[in-house]
Amino acid sequence: MKYGWIQHTPEFWHDEFGSDYRLAIYTPPGYGESDKAYPVAYIFDAQSLYGDEGNHTGGWHLHEELDRRANNGQTVPIVVGIHNANMSRMEDLSPDWFQGKKGRGDAFLKWMIGPLADQINQQYRILPGRENTMIGGASLGGLMAVYAFFRHPDVFSKVLAMSPSLLSNPTDITNLAKFSDLPWPRKLYLEAGAHEPELRYGVETFVRHMLWQGFKLGDDVMWHMDPNGVHRESSWRQHLPFALSYLYD
Repeated sequence: MKYGWIQHTPEFWHDEFGSDYRLAIYTPPGYGESDKAYPVAYIFDAQSLYGDEGNHTGGWHLHEELDRRANNGQTVPIVVGIHNANMSRMEDLSPDWFQGKKGRGDAFLKWMIGPLADQINQQYRILPGRENTMIGGASLGGLMAVYAFFRHPDVFSKVLAMSPSLLSNPTDITNLAKFSDLPWPRKLYLEAGAHEPELRYGVETFVRHMLWQGFKLGDDVMWHMDPNGVHRESSWRQHLPFALSYLYD
């Protein structure tokens, strides 16, 4: 069994926000032994992605699933985990119009796909193109991942959204891009649990709207409702193998 490596970086400064954002970057097993380039996945709330120490309910243990996939010869991305900035998380991970609150998600995404992505591309061997770029998150991070896909379909082709906070009108997001303007390939994985009824209803409504627009269930969108699911990392961790298989295999 070969293992990947998680690098915890110093803070990346966001000039406009006046905040620091630490990164936790996963590189696959064998990364330092070849000149191979990899897809890239940007995922919010990095403090919960790997071990249990960053969250009182445990972590995703994402690296363990990625290591397993790599050892089985399956596609594995470099993961750029972005720590939240604590008190500003709500504003950072909310679209500007979200539920009447003052978000700054558009500015945050502009920084992500601009200065941050430029630096990642310079320091790591990243496969170019939207077809090799995923964005993901849970809860508010899941909302921002879905929003980012429709806001920047030229950048992202894959979405991993665990219990996304899709509680507002779904057309607010899907109307950002006409269906005919969304290039292929595209794959969106969304899930919610039976024990988070408001979020589950929001995701169900959103998926129905996507299907009405022409998305095909199973082809370019996958919706999973966990009958035992709750709003915590332990639920999301259980479904990572299926989600990653859908997105990358």
